[in-house]
Formats: sequence, structure tokens, C-alpha cells
Amino acid sequence: MRRLQETSSEAKTQASNVIIVDKARIPARPYKPRPLLNLLVAVFLGTMGGVSLAFFLEYLDSSVKIPDDVEKALGLQLFGIIPQAEKGTRAGFEDLFFDPEQHSPAAEAFRALRTALLFKLRHVPGCRVFLITSPNPEEGKSSIAMNLAAAFEQNHLKVILVDTDLRKPRLQRALGVGPGKGLSDVLENRASLADTVHVNIGGLGFDFLGSGSPSHHPTEILGAPAMKGLMDQLRSAYDVVVLDSPPYLAVADVAVLSEYADGLIAVSRYH
Repeated sequence: MRRLQETSSEAKTQASNVIIVDKARIPARPYKPRPLLNLLVAVFLGTMGGVSLAFFLEYLDSSVKIPDDVEKALGLQLFGIIPQAEKGTRAGFEDLFFDPEQHSPAAEAFRALRTALLFKLRHVPGCRVFLITSPNPEEGKSSIAMNLAAAFEQNHLKVILVDTDLRKPRLQRALGVGPGKGLSDVLENRASLADTVHVNIGGLGFDFLGSGSPSHHPTEILGAPAMKGLMDQLRSAYDVVVLDSPPYLAVADVAVLSEYADGLIAVSRYH
């Protein structure tokens, strides 16, 4: 019996290897969730995700924001930056921001633009005709053309501003000229150049040739031999010829007009 008891006791000892080290204690707070840790992880992931999204959107954004975008990304020469202005300083011409007697930021910007172009003129023999256009409508090309013509005139140059936008002309309204004969009429032999040019338009010092009567085939008449003959006349009569053209992404007129121009100025709106 004694041997049986020893054997039974020894078997029970070998059957269990569990040793109690510490007794379990009831926790004071739940293990999950852990709000502070979750908040820190959320802030980190949100910050990194926001920064990554901002860099990705910036990578996809192809708009012009700084001068380096023009020179490095597009490979074009930047001639000037025109600040936004509320209203023109000359009475009756809200789009005319250049005033020889004023020194507003817009006027100074146009002086700088004119100086840069005149400096360019000295290095390009025979450069007289400037074609001003923009990628899309309403980027300010017509206002730039009008103010640039006034800036050239202040430099004692004989200047003519020509509205070659036969589809949606804007300069006639901006300069206070009513509907009448103009460029399209000269090209289609319905009027002469002398009868259509407005000399010293509005007392601004430069001459103006409007777009004229509406045409159903503007690209064809702008590419006709009559246009080349007209441009030869303007070259011989004026020191600077400023052409205001349609947007080059919208119509093919700019490709035709570029054949007559010595320099092309692309106006791009900020952003």
C-alpha cells in the first residue's frame, strides 16, 4: 500500500508542470482601444498623406506660377510681368493702364516690358512687327497690346495697333471706336488703308486699325497675298506694328499671322 501511494503521488507530480509565479490582477483600464496611440498614429498618417497629396497635385499642376516656370519648363524668354490693376488711369479707357504722367505699378511694368522689347529690337535687324497672342481667351492679350502700343509711342516711335482678331474683336470697344470698316475691308478691297486707319486714336499718340466688318472665312483672308502687301505697307510707314491676334489654342489664325511677324509675345495669365 505504501509503495502504491508513493507511485500514485509520483505520477501526479510528473503529470503537471504548471507553476504559479504571480496571481492575476484585475486591470485598472481596458487594453483596447488606446485613444492616445490611435491619435498619434492618425496625426502622423494624416500629415504624411496630406504632404504627399500636396506634392502630387503640385506635380500635376502645369500652370505658370513663378518666372522660372516660363524659362525652365517652357524654354521661353520672359520679357515682363504685369500686375493686376483695377481700372485704367486715363478717362474713357478702362483697359489703358499705361499713363506717361503716372507711376503706378502697372505703368512701370509696361515701361519695363517696352524696354525689354526695345533691347531685343537692337539685336534683331529689321524687327518691327510684334504679334501678341495667348493660349486661351481672356488672358489679357488685348489689354497688353493696347498698353504696349502706348508705351512704344512714349518712346518717340511711330506705332500702329492692328486688331487682327476677326472673330471676336475687342480693341474697337476698348478704344471707343464704333463699328466700321477696317482690316477685313482692306483685305477684301472694300476700303483703302488710308480711309480705315484711325490716326492718333483718342489722343493716345498711336494709330489704330480695327478688325472691320465680320468675315465668314478669317483664316483664308489673313493668309491671302493682300495681307502680305498690307504688312509691307505698315512696315515702311511705322517704326513698330503691334498685332492683336486670337488665342492660338482656339483657332489657326495665329499660325497664319506668325508668317508676317518678327516676334511673337505669348501672354499667360497668372496660375
